[in-house]
Amino acid sequence: MTTNPPSFAQQRYLSGMLELLCQSMELTATQYQEAQAKYEAVSNWLADSDDPRLASGLIFPQGSMRLGTTVKPLGRDEFDIDLVSQLGYAQTDSPNEVYGAIGSRLSANGTYKALLERKNRCWRLNYAESSGLHMDITPAIRNVICTNDGLLVPDRELSDWSPSNPAGYADWFEERAKLRPTMLFVEGVTLRADIAPLPEQIQLKGPLKRIVQLCKRHRDLMFVDDNTGAAPISIVLTTLAAHAYERLARTARFNNEYELVAAVIRAMPDFIKIDESSGQPIYVIDNPTTDGENFAERWNDHPERAQAFYRWYGRMLTDLDKLMEVHGRDNVVRYLGEHIAGTRDAGKVANLVTDRVTAAREKGLLKSATVGLGLTTGQAVQGNTFFGK
Repeated sequence: MTTNPPSFAQQRYLSGMLELLCQSMELTATQYQEAQAKYEAVSNWLADSDDPRLASGLIFPQGSMRLGTTVKPLGRDEFDIDLVSQLGYAQTDSPNEVYGAIGSRLSANGTYKALLERKNRCWRLNYAESSGLHMDITPAIRNVICTNDGLLVPDRELSDWSPSNPAGYADWFEERAKLRPTMLFVEGVTLRADIAPLPEQIQLKGPLKRIVQLCKRHRDLMFVDDNTGAAPISIVLTTLAAHAYERLARTARFNNEYELVAAVIRAMPDFIKIDESSGQPIYVIDNPTTDGENFAERWNDHPERAQAFYRWYGRMLTDLDKLMEVHGRDNVVRYLGEHIAGTRDAGKVANLVTDRVTAAREKGLLKSATVGLGLTTGQAVQGNTFFGK
C-alpha cells in the first residue's frame, strides 16, 4: 500500500492556500477597468499633443501590471499604474528637455495639472482618495547603442540618462514564466478533500508570477513600519526570483509547488554578484535585457539596503518552514495573516475556500490533487469533509 511522504498532503494543501492568497491580493475587476480607462485617457492626451516628439512617440505599460505580478498595498485598496512615454524625434534633446516635454503636456490639462507631482525619473498623477490610484509616467527615448531596443530614461538628480528596457524585460520575464517545472506527483495516493479546490475555469498565472507576488507581499508586511526606504524593491525580487525559477524549472524536480516556492526563494541570492576586491562589497543585479542598469545600484551607496534584503530573505524562508507546521484552516489563515500577507487578505482566503469548495462540489469538480500555484491535474471526487472537520 502506498503512503504519503511526510508532509506531502500538507504541502499540497498549503500550495492551494497560497494560490488563493495571491488571488485575493490582486485588483478587482472594477479596479482593473478603472485603471484601464485612466491609462487610455492619459495615453490619448499625450499622443494628441501638437509636440511632434510626443505625437510621433510610443506609449506602453510597464511594471507589475504588465508582468502580471500586481499586489495591492498592504491594508489599503490603493494601486498604481506605470507607463512609459517614449518620445520620437528627441535623440538630441537633453534629459531635462525630455522630462519637461511630458510635464508640460500634462500641465496643459487642467485635471492632470491638479494631480501632478514631480518624481526623479517620472511624473506622477495622484488621483482622488476614493479612486485609490496613482499613475507614474516615465519619459524615455530610444537607446541607440542597445541591441535589444532599450531606452534611456532622464534622471533629474544627475541631469543625465539612465539605461532601461521595460518592454524587453517584460518579454524576458514572460519567457521564464512560461516554463513548467517537473512535478513528481505520487501515484496511487489519494489526498484528503481538505485541499482547497479550485474550479477549472479559474485562470491560473503559473508558479513564477505567484512566487513574485508572495515575495512582494511578505516584504510589505515585514517592512510595514519601516520608513527608511531600505525594503527590497520589487524589481530586485522579481529579477532574482525569475533567475532562480528558470534554473530550477530546467534542472530540478519537485513533489509539489510548495517545495518549488521554497526552493526558488532559497536560490535567489545565487544571482547577486558581489565584488569584494576593494574591501567594500559592490553588489550587482544586472538588468538582463540592457547593459548598464544595475538594479542593486543603491545597495552600494546605502549598505543597509543590502542588509535589509538578506534580513527579508532569512525571514521569508523561516516563515515558510514554520507554515509547514501549521494545520487546520483557521490556524493556517491566522498564520498567513500574521507572517505572510496581513490579516485582511488572509481573511479573504477562508471565504474563497468556502465559496470554491461549495461551487466545485456542486459542479462535480472537487478534485483530489488539483490545487497548486498554477498547475491543475486530478480526478473529480465525492466528499463533504473539509479541512479536517
